[in-house]
Amino acid sequence: KLEALKQKEKKKEAKELLKQDSMYNRWLVDNLTPEDVFSKFKFDMLKKK
Repeated sequence: KLEALKQKEKKKEAKELLKQDSMYNRWLVDNLTPEDVFSKFKFDMLKKK
């Protein structure tokens, strides 16, 4: 049962990563430096917690 739960979590994480990836691509289009993207990414992660 625990394994199935872990699989679900992994799928959710993968979906989240894809979402974040599209955000990342949008930032690239907006011409932000990787540092800007990374700091914003970290900020978003902190906000979610």
